Formats: sequence, C-alpha cells, structure tokens
Amino acid sequence: MEREIVGIPCVGGKSKLAPFLRELFFDVAITHKLDKFLSACGGGGKCVFNLKASANVFKRGVIYNEFERGLYNLITSLKSYRNIEIINSEIKKLLKNHFADANTPDEVKNAILSMFREALSKADKPELDTLTSAIYETVVVFGSVQNNRQTCSPNIGGKENGFYTYFSKLQYENTLRELTRRIRDMASFETLNDDCVDLVNEHKKDANLLIYIDPPYFNCVNNYKNAFGFDKHMDLCKACMNADAKIIISMHDAGLAPYLLKLFVEDDWYAYILPPIIHASRKSETTEDAVMEIYKLKDLKTSQELMHPEEAEDLEKFKKSVSQIVEEGLLDDKSIDEIIFCNFEIPDYQERGIKNLEYSVEDDLEMIFGKMVYIMYREKMPKKAKIHDKDGNPCIDIEICKEIVKDIDEYYDIDIFEKDLEGETLLKSAEAVAKVVFDFDTRIRNRDSVRKITKGAKKKD
Repeated sequence: MEREIVGIPCVGGKSKLAPFLRELFFDVAITHKLDKFLSACGGGGKCVFNLKASANVFKRGVIYNEFERGLYNLITSLKSYRNIEIINSEIKKLLKNHFADANTPDEVKNAILSMFREALSKADKPELDTLTSAIYETVVVFGSVQNNRQTCSPNIGGKENGFYTYFSKLQYENTLRELTRRIRDMASFETLNDDCVDLVNEHKKDANLLIYIDPPYFNCVNNYKNAFGFDKHMDLCKACMNADAKIIISMHDAGLAPYLLKLFVEDDWYAYILPPIIHASRKSETTEDAVMEIYKLKDLKTSQELMHPEEAEDLEKFKKSVSQIVEEGLLDDKSIDEIIFCNFEIPDYQERGIKNLEYSVEDDLEMIFGKMVYIMYREKMPKKAKIHDKDGNPCIDIEICKEIVKDIDEYYDIDIFEKDLEGETLLKSAEAVAKVVFDFDTRIRNRDSVRKITKGAKKKD
C-alpha cells in the first residue's frame, strides 16, 4: 500500500502530480541503475518525501535544494523531532506576545496580521539561525492564503479568525512529524540552499544521479517569492545540456517556449504531456470569477479588507498573474497541461497515460514565439507602461525590443529564427519583435472585449 502524499503545502507543490512522479522516478532509477536523487528546486518537498522505496533505490541518498531560505531552514530543521518541539514552543510564545491584549474581534484581527507580518519579514533573513528561521517559516507557510507564503489568511479553515485556533492547537504538527519520519527512512538526507543552475552544473556529470527540476514557471512571475525571468530559464536550460545524469524538468503549457526550443529542438530532448491537472469548475465569463475558481480563494474577500496596503498590493499582483492565464485563452478546455522534459526516452509512456509532445516548427511558430516574446517584453517594460495607447495604436519601447533580440541571439542558435511570419523575418530585428508583441497583445485585448460584451448576455430558451 502506497503511503499518503505529504510535504510542506505550497502553491505549485505537485500534490496532484506526486503519485505519477513517484512511479516514474522509481522506474527510471531501476532501469538506468541510478542510486542518488537530487531535487534542484525542492519547494515543499512533495517529490522528495514521497519517493518509493527510497533507502533501497537511492542508496547514496537524497538531496533537497531550495533557494528560498525560510523554506530551506524549515525542511532542514525537520531532521530532528526535538526541533519540532521547539517550533511548537516558540509559536506559542508568538501567540502570547501578539494576542495578549486582543479582546475584541477587531483586536484579534489586528493581532493575526501583526504576527503574520512579523514572521513574513523575518523568515528569510540570512542572519537568523536555522531553527529561528524555521519557526517563522512555519507561520508563513501554514498561515498564508493557499499556502502562497505571501498573503495572510486570517480565516483558516473557513472560520472567522481561524488563524489563532489553527496555531494554538498546533494543527500543523502532524505534517511536520510525518516528514521527519520519512527523512529517517532515507539512506541519507542532505539539504542545500544553493542556486539551482549552479547545482545542476556541479552534479550533471554524475551518471548514476537522477535530477528532478521543478522551476518557477515561465509566465507566472507573480505567483512566486523567487520567480525566474527569461534569462534564468535559459541559464537553466544551458546547464542541463550535455548531462550524464538523468534529468526530468516540469513545466506547463503557458511557459514551455524556452525549454521547447533550447532542449527539445536544439539538444534532442524528449517531451511528454501529462494529464491535465488544474481545472476550473466551469468556464467563467469573467477573469475575476476564474481566478477565484482556479485557486478556490474563498476567504479572499474577507481577508482583503483586513490587509495593509502592501499585502493588498501583493494579492492584486497574484490575481493579475492568474488573470493573464485566463486572458491568454488557456482555460478554454478548463485545464492547463503539465509537460515534462527528459534527456532520455520513456519507452512505455502510453501505458502511463501520457502523450508524446507533438510540435511543428512551421505550424506552431507564431503562437510559441509570439507568447514567449510577449512575456519577455512584459518582464522588461516599466510597471505602468502600455503596449497600446488610448486610441489602440502601438506605443512599444523599441529599446526593449533591441534587448530581446540580443537575448535571443545570445541563447538560441537554430535556423528557426530565419523563418518568416507574415512576410517579415521573425525576431531578427527590433521592429519585428515590436510587431509580434503588438499583434499578440491585440489578440488578448480582442478576446477581452468579446468577454466584456457577452458578460451580461442572457441565455435564450
């Protein structure tokens, strides 16, 4: 009987994919005689703590790496049950300090926000020792909206001021203790707080190593505390090329362009589409509704009024990033496809319920490149800048387009960039990049206009 999927809860934590990945990691390790496992972007550890027969298969041990310092310190602290007892004791002290004078409902709400903000401001500080950081990170992880580690969730469990009840009753403790039990089942467990690109470069020539990489997704910048821009994704791709280790990378269909072109096209990697894992309960008429449905943020409206301006701004950024997924039409089938890139073939992929990625340079050129270049431009443009002016005309910064051309020339060396798109050479000039950005933004604006027009329409009998 397989053990329950466990890990530190967080957005994008691979809860739904973990059962599939557990079987894949096991079979790949047996087939290729791999005896060590490295999770380069460890996150909540769902793929580390749920390895199948870990001690027997990965006899040289397991490495968990996480760049976010607070999360790294929390996982590191779980090597000892004694540390969990200290975490519990110190959280009780935090509750006492913040709630001592909280008697009215408003005072309790303010105390919740005060405790969360203190934890959020301190969890990642490099000067803190491992255990102190882990204490604050426990509050940040379990006390945030959908465990996003950014926005306070006062009403945990749907209960008014449920935050206080949750931490006073130590309701997170069973999760932490289970993770400690699983660490002790491993042959060895090492935790690192390194840059994932540097780590892959360091270990890529180990032929008996399985590396799993779940990077912050391209095109989802606002969902992560430590997001990757285009350059970082490309550096990761370069690090993965010509590796002797077996490597598996997770990505979703909205952000596959850098990996598709650098690894799949240039380096002959394999790519597989997994069953859809993110579903909206129905096709929404409005972006706002879709945001609420996807992430099930049922306490957002009640939480937002309690937020300080900085927290409310973070929440708006989070919602905006999800809105972009909707606006780009990725919810038309009520799902987002998860894709894995591998530097080896999975011979029985059909038996696993996954599909081989079918990609045509000619057929998919406009959408793949259009989306990638559009995202690159949005990353570089000033916050309040526009792509269209009030009359619908382009107002694109040509200097940014020149930077994009330079980035592409630096990272890509394939003839795909000589192809023409609507009579113009794609991505070989700043003017061509500007046209692609404007056309892609126009497509998104037109879809949004249609959505606004149909929003109030009533269905006829």
